[in-house]
Amino acid sequence: MNSHQGQIRRISWQAIQLWIRELADDQTEWDCIVGVSRGGVPLAVSLSYYCDRKQLEFLHRSQAPGPRPPFYLFGDSREDRIDKAMKNFHLTGGGKYRHVLVIDDVATFGDTLAVAGELLTAEGVTDIKFATYAADLTVLKRERPDLASRLRYGIAIDNSSTWLSFPWQSHEDLLLELIGNRLAHTVSRSETRCRGASWGLLRER
Repeated sequence: MNSHQGQIRRISWQAIQLWIRELADDQTEWDCIVGVSRGGVPLAVSLSYYCDRKQLEFLHRSQAPGPRPPFYLFGDSREDRIDKAMKNFHLTGGGKYRHVLVIDDVATFGDTLAVAGELLTAEGVTDIKFATYAADLTVLKRERPDLASRLRYGIAIDNSSTWLSFPWQSHEDLLLELIGNRLAHTVSRSETRCRGASWGLLRER
């Protein structure tokens, strides 16, 4: 197994719900939940069931995001990706809330959360908190220490060697992403199952 394949870690709904309940205990600190598309949407919806008096909004892309490149292999520079996010992300609401919790699935560099923070600030939000189920704290503290200090997270990971499989993802699609866009066009779903079986899967308890 090379460094770009890494290890798949399967995350269960049970583990996510435990973390969501912990977040809900602090719901007096915010009056709105903002889920970041795509991975933050199921987390935000789940949290909203424990916070029925809180408004639920979303940060969504105006263009389909397409398949993720494996790990840190990006076609565009980091600056280009941030610029695209600023142009493509849109809020379903805004201007009505002052204390907001932004929730996403994974934080590595923290760029998506930083973009969300800028957009919310422009809408008049004065207090922004962040939550992700997983966070690469080594990278996040180096790249965006202020954001890292305001982040609630469930588990710490090394995102350069661990690829998380969330319950709302198709396992075969996840493997296709890991194999890479070029190879994905020539590998069948049955073949991806064989590859996945040889890698070994960790299930979050």
